[in-house]
Amino acid sequence: MAIPVMVLHSGCGNHTRSSIQQHRDHIRGALLQASGQSHLPSAGAMFLLSQALGCLEKEPTINAGCGGNLNVLGQAACDAGIMDLNLGYAAVGDTDATLTPSHVAYHMCTLLHEPKLLGRLRPRLLVGAGVRSYCEQHGLSTCDPSELVSAPATKRFKRAEAMMVEAMRQESDLKQQDEGETQSKRPHRLSKAEAPATVSATPCTKTSAAARARLAAARARSASATDDSEATRTDSGAVIDDTVGGICVSGTEMATGASSGGILFKNVGRIGPAAVAGAGFWACQKGNVRVSVCTSGTGELLMQHLVALRLAEWALECLELSQTTLLDVFKSRGIILDDSAVLGATLLRVGPTEDDGDCKHEMLALAFGGTLVYGWQDSQQAIQTHCISSGQVVCQQL
Repeated sequence: MAIPVMVLHSGCGNHTRSSIQQHRDHIRGALLQASGQSHLPSAGAMFLLSQALGCLEKEPTINAGCGGNLNVLGQAACDAGIMDLNLGYAAVGDTDATLTPSHVAYHMCTLLHEPKLLGRLRPRLLVGAGVRSYCEQHGLSTCDPSELVSAPATKRFKRAEAMMVEAMRQESDLKQQDEGETQSKRPHRLSKAEAPATVSATPCTKTSAAARARLAAARARSASATDDSEATRTDSGAVIDDTVGGICVSGTEMATGASSGGILFKNVGRIGPAAVAGAGFWACQKGNVRVSVCTSGTGELLMQHLVALRLAEWALECLELSQTTLLDVFKSRGIILDDSAVLGATLLRVGPTEDDGDCKHEMLALAFGGTLVYGWQDSQQAIQTHCISSGQVVCQQL
């Protein structure tokens, strides 16, 4: 029986000391539980990975499944996807049908190559009501949507909603001030008697500047709660980070996947990188070298640049992962990051050693704009967890 090698991360963002330890504990527990099922006949790499992701999806302090962020209507809407080099890729998006969306994505993958009547194709991506329909059709467990709305997520939503209302009020005030200023500047004829009573536009200009300052502050507060890094602060000061990701290698099999509750206060129907192959996760092979990547961070950036795909292609070409810098990774693939971007990733490359041809497992973790908490189980079944800060790249052999 092959000993699985696994890597998990809980998202990239601004962690507190307590949340770092909490996430490390959750990752360790997920690795232990998944590894404990490696003796099962069906325990391939994709199955074990789905079990590990499912464990993290059940934790209310992690932005996936039960701990997921809420959209603008205060509803849970989760994304998850999974793929390997053999079965391919499947994902679910914008769903409130299940506590463990990664399990549904895995089930979809297992049926991809089974024929359907009249030559119809199996779905690779299901969203919204289609996910619940699929679960009911195939006897998979479902939940009431309210079960995915946790108390911490509700508090975060109410805080973000209040900030948004305040930002809209400030913007309305600014608009009214600007309209008043415009009217005060319109040319009109005054009699000599009226001339001394003419009011300068200066006070109105000062008021507009103050309104703009208040609006900028409100927008900044709102952005801190709803920005595209998908990170939201809890009452304790910890951060609920975005996309959970994982990689598993078992024998000749390799799988990768991701799961996320998405951005806090996101638009209804928004699909994030956790359901998009190439953005949130990717697995590929060249000759006898296999690579898997799972990412976390600014969702729209990950999708625009297909970051997971580009990192995987880079790793296939890179001779020495241990000599890597963030500049090497991003610039070589045309990934442009500004100061507001958040990006984290874990990568696993498997290939023969130069000496005796034995299998070598190289793991790389990187973070930009936040900290990344991750953990792994090596080929000796030893489990470790770690946290890296923004700007760090860590490479080690498992």
